[in-house]
Amino acid sequence: KIKMASIAFIKNKETCVWTVEEVGVYLKYIDLAQYSKIFVENQITGEDFLDLDNQDLAILGVKVLGHRKRILKNVNKLKVGELNFDNLSDSSVSSASSFSSHGSTGIQRIKQQNLVENRTDLVLKCYYKKKIIILIVQKNTTLSNIKRKIKRELHRTVTISYEDEDGDIIEIKKDSQLKTAIKSCKDSTLRIHCKRNSKKKVNKLTDEEKELMNNVVVSMISINTYGVIIYCNDTACSMFGYTREDLIDKNISVLMPPIYASKHDNYIKRYRRTGKTKVIGTGRNVIAMDSKGMTFPVHLSLTEDKKKNRHIINGQIRRIDNNGVDNNIKSINNYNNEIEVETSRELDNVVDFEVLRKVEDSVIVIKIDGSIIFFNNAAEKLFGYEEDEVLEENINILMPSPHRENHQKYINNYLRTGRAKVIGINREVIIEKEDGCITAVNLYLEEKIDKNNNKVFVGVITKRKVIKSKKKKSFLKQERERINMITVPAIITDSEGIIQAYNQDASDFFGYNMVDVLGKNISLLCGGDHKNNHDQYIKSYLDTGVAKIIGKPRDVPVLCSDGNEKMANLSVTERRDKDTNKIFFVGMFHSTD
Repeated sequence: KIKMASIAFIKNKETCVWTVEEVGVYLKYIDLAQYSKIFVENQITGEDFLDLDNQDLAILGVKVLGHRKRILKNVNKLKVGELNFDNLSDSSVSSASSFSSHGSTGIQRIKQQNLVENRTDLVLKCYYKKKIIILIVQKNTTLSNIKRKIKRELHRTVTISYEDEDGDIIEIKKDSQLKTAIKSCKDSTLRIHCKRNSKKKVNKLTDEEKELMNNVVVSMISINTYGVIIYCNDTACSMFGYTREDLIDKNISVLMPPIYASKHDNYIKRYRRTGKTKVIGTGRNVIAMDSKGMTFPVHLSLTEDKKKNRHIINGQIRRIDNNGVDNNIKSINNYNNEIEVETSRELDNVVDFEVLRKVEDSVIVIKIDGSIIFFNNAAEKLFGYEEDEVLEENINILMPSPHRENHQKYINNYLRTGRAKVIGINREVIIEKEDGCITAVNLYLEEKIDKNNNKVFVGVITKRKVIKSKKKKSFLKQERERINMITVPAIITDSEGIIQAYNQDASDFFGYNMVDVLGKNISLLCGGDHKNNHDQYIKSYLDTGVAKIIGKPRDVPVLCSDGNEKMANLSVTERRDKDTNKIFFVGMFHSTD
């Protein structure tokens, strides 16, 4: 019920000075109490309430059209002072006070109008794609000041426009147009539409600059801030096996192995957005790829040519030999001849361990039996093992169950059929570090041969891209995403045995879909005596801390949707939410039938 005293209090109070709680009371008065909580959570004051429009209400979650119309109708009445509170059954409000309320409403309207007219600040409601940002500025502000504030919020330069009384969209290009827009706005709120500035810098090299580049014996390539090649010299064409026409207007990523090419556009986008970079002005060793798809090590140095009318990034590329020594300072005429007399083991598809040792990403090389024969420094840091500890060990020591038990089967299947499901593909996998921690990484796998002409597999491991969000994902949501990435049946339960997550492979394995099992006890999928005893297993572990099952793969009977039992190898790990201290269990299955 609404407290009459509260209504009696706010009806004689100017709407523009209502508190957040008083707005909530008013919503109850107009029979829309269900929205009071969301209005309070979003700190909608009386002043904000008078400024609401249809789009604002939709954002606040008022989805019913009739409710939006009722709110807007009441907002308009409050603005012009036509709304009265005579419908109240408040015995303390007499006919005289009712007459007084009419008078006070008129006074309220006049005061509100005077307040709006005398305000010196201006509310800017800026619309950009699906974003809405609110800025408070002075009415005498300048266009450059507004654009600077918007750029700070959106991290990009935009053009701004407003809608005039005739419904035309007018671009604001100078201060006089801004003043006109401010005069046309109501309630000291100016709604402006932001559009990304499509004007691009003219990024071209002069004929003199091109001639200078072609007289240099070092490979040089120039790109714009979108990663598009705008020019390359003759030495670069010879190094990569392309003609200049093949490369100009192509993305620079064509000169990189796929694992790096897939990330390069993101680096470029981040640089355009933030203006920050770790590589310009420095030199580093990277892996390049020629027109035949062969990879080789190079030393890359980047410089920036930033002027008023253009923004170019220039790269100098020097091929390096096994000892990291510059091997690219050679004349254009004898370049191709020297290629033939060099060892050129990349061109023969022979793995070069000295080159791989210089790569900044983690690199591991294994034989066809899965034994590790190479483990670079970056891999040591990632996994926590020294190279001597893992050499001749099977690669499966770096994997959690059940991948550990099944990895050799994957290799044997490839050697038998020749069907490459993972080679040459950048994909996400799960690894297990020396301390037992499990994490997701990106893996790119290539097939090579060693100096004795034996087949080997080279894996390049990079950190998985993390998408930052203003709102932190819940622990359980992160765990759900983790099991959805792996290609084995996996289930997450809470400390009471209730199923909280269930991936597609589990659905195929057990025959139940997600809807059938979520929220139900894991005993639904247990076979044999485990069906009746599973809850006791969990309780015993939580009470004693003694892990009889966790971390110890074992064969167990499982029950499928068709009522049949089958044997599966089960591996269980414990996961704890640090924020809530809740315990979850992740189970991964592999059929042993």
